[in-house]
Amino acid sequence: DASASRITTMLAAAGGSCSRGCTTQDKLHWWGKGLGDDNCIALAERLREPGRPRLKNLLLGSNKVGDRCIHALVGAADVGALSSLHALGLSRNQITDEGCLALGGALRSGRLPQLSDLFISKNLVGDGCAVALAGALRLPQGPPLKRIGLGDDSVGVAGLRSRLAALAAQPSSRREINLGNNSD
Repeated sequence: DASASRITTMLAAAGGSCSRGCTTQDKLHWWGKGLGDDNCIALAERLREPGRPRLKNLLLGSNKVGDRCIHALVGAADVGALSSLHALGLSRNQITDEGCLALGGALRSGRLPQLSDLFISKNLVGDGCAVALAGALRLPQGPPLKRIGLGDDSVGVAGLRSRLAALAAQPSSRREINLGNNSD
């Protein structure tokens, strides 16, 4: 299919200098590539392949990906394909609370054990996303998140309170949470 073919071509081209976006087999910096859900699903399927290098960075911002993409990535995490992921960039997409809830479930269950940077701002998320992620942050066995970009979305007061309560309950290892440009 066309999505699988495109992902295969993009993966084959990975490698090279940072002038090409620092994309290598373990760092896919595919910001603004116009991927959409179908391409993201094809990528998630490729990530499950035996012998595939484990990703450290997956940056898919500004790609019009949504909840179907997140469910596919969570499915890849279910089988350990994202166990080495340190950074996940999903900003400026079409993810809703549904996708964020799935991502929060993966975080809570330890399927993203190395994740330290999560960027999900400027999506279609609301308080449900904040509550889902805050639940993961409250767990002692949760991921070692140090930087969380959740600003510029439609999260209200309840969501912000959940975020701040989760931060207050965590050790001081968390370095940054971006709550900028929230309307409430």
